[in-house]
Parts: sequence; structure tokens; C-alpha cells
Amino acid sequence: MKKFLYVILCVVLAGVGFYAGREYAGYAEWGVSPFGKKAKDSPVVAQVGRTEVTLADLVELKNSIPQLRTIPVEVLYDQLLAIAVNKAAVMELAQKADVADNPEIKKEIKDVKDQILARAYLDAEVAKTMTREKLFELYQESLQSFVPEDEVLARHILVETEDEAKDILRQIQKGADFEEMAREKSLDETSAEQGGLLDYFVKDMVVPEFGEAVFSMKKGDLSDKPFKTQYGWHIVKVEDRRMKAPPSFEEMEPELEALYHDRVLPEIIEAEKEKIKIEIKDLRTVMGGNQSEDVLVEETETEQEASENSDDAEGGETVEETDELQVDEDGEVSETVSETVVSE
Repeated sequence: MKKFLYVILCVVLAGVGFYAGREYAGYAEWGVSPFGKKAKDSPVVAQVGRTEVTLADLVELKNSIPQLRTIPVEVLYDQLLAIAVNKAAVMELAQKADVADNPEIKKEIKDVKDQILARAYLDAEVAKTMTREKLFELYQESLQSFVPEDEVLARHILVETEDEAKDILRQIQKGADFEEMAREKSLDETSAEQGGLLDYFVKDMVVPEFGEAVFSMKKGDLSDKPFKTQYGWHIVKVEDRRMKAPPSFEEMEPELEALYHDRVLPEIIEAEKEKIKIEIKDLRTVMGGNQSEDVLVEETETEQEASENSDDAEGGETVEETDELQVDEDGEVSETVSETVVSE
């Protein structure tokens, strides 16, 4: 489990963490942490050169990945610490190598800083216009495209072989508790902890074989025989069936905020541009009058054609073309063009 989490963290955070480090390129000025000033009041978990890595850094690192936010930091502590130390070490080495003095790096940092400032300003301006009423209008609009679907709440037991599945099914049919059997026998560890319970799902959310089997059953039904999918052999008990209800406003609120942001952002940008003086010059003016015409005119000759024309001009030669009729052995008449070089 720890090895799996470490791999996930390395893959995801290597990109997220080191890219985010660009925003804190000047962290050494704080003498605290590469992750943010708030970390200074948190317990120090590692010293890397002049950089202190704190417990708050690890929490922030973990929370930067939505899928990991609900996992306690102590579960991921070793992996988070290793990644944080690696990042701090690389940043220390970069500081010693004066990488920040490289003109290309300075430009890259400036570009990133400009993007952050622009995004922060525009986000704030959009937020000023965002109201609950406007979001609710978007919510009502989204409901018009909502299509109710049949969904199922079910429990399942997953095992490797058909014989094992048949044996478990016989025990359940004779009175064995389905939930207990799922906890003891199922290879699906996540659902096994909940007695084999799967959250409500629609048919398209599961593999075809599973969907066909489960959606042919009624509420309260138990599989009459095991069925196979790519994961193994399944036994299913349907707990409930219902028509999927539309999501509530509260459930959709983050999505609605993002939708509103994207819709009004172009209008906000145009409105904000009115607050400053903007002068735009025509390209021909910038290039300097008639000279710009030569720059903008599309070339119609290839380099080879230009070279040939130049050679002709230098040699003082012209070419005359004459048509000739020829008769082959079969009596067919053809026209050929011959060229004669005439010196001037």
C-alpha cells in the first residue's frame, strides 16, 4: 500500500510540486520554507541546507492533490517527507548555482509571475459580479439538459474462480450472511470493508458484463449464478433501484462557479481594457512606410527560379522555342518542342 501511494505521489507531485516551486523562486528571502510563509510556525521535520521543511509543508503538499485530502498525513508522512526533502534539496542547489541569474530563467519567472498576477486580478473581478442568484440561473439552465437514468445500489463479492463463486453462492442461498461473506472472501478490498456495498451507479459506469447482469435484476434479487468480468467472478445482491435524481444546487455549485467564470471572463477583460489607454499601430507603419510593402509581399519565385533567371541575365543568352512535327514507325504524328540558345 505504501509503495503504491509513493509511486502515485512521485508521479503527480513531481510535476505539481516542482512546477509550483516556480511561484516561490525567491523562497530563500524568507529563510523559512519553499512552500509558503505560514509554515514558519509549524514543527520542523527536516533541515535541508538553509531550508526548513515543516509539518505544515507536508499537509499543504498532500492537500494539493484532491484525491489525497481525506487521507491522514501520518499515513503518507514518509512519502511526503521524501518528496519535500528532494524538492528543497534541488532548490538549494539551484540557488547555489545562481540559476536565477540566467536571462532565460528570469524571463520564464517573469512570465509565470505575470500569469499569476493576471489570473488573480481577473478572478477577483469575476468574483465581484458573481451572485447566488446568477449561479442559480445557470443551475436551472443545466437542469433542462438533465436526463434521468436508472441507477442501482448493489453489493457484490469478487473471487478468482467460478468454483469458488458457486460455493459462496450456495452458502448464501442456505442462509449465510452476504455482507459477512463479502468481508471474508471478496477480492475487492474497498467494497469488502462495507460488506460488498457499491455506491449507486448507472449502467454506463461499470463494465458491460457487470451492467448487463445487474440491471436485469430487481430490488432484493440475488444472483442466480455467478458471472464473469475481466476482474474475476461476481455474485451480486441488488439493494435498491431508482431513477437518478438531478444533482442539487449545492452539489453543482463549484461546477457552476467555474462555468460562470468562463462565460463572463471575456466580457470582464473587455470592460477592464476600457480603464486604461491603449494605442495600437498598423504593421506597415511600424515597418516604415514603403519598406514594409517589400517585407509583406509574398514571394512568388522559388530560389531555384530566381537563380536560373539570374544566370540567364549574366550570360547574356536568350532561349528560342520551336515546334517540330515527328512521325514514328507506326505512322503516329507527335509534336515536340526544341530549344535553341541564341547569344546576343
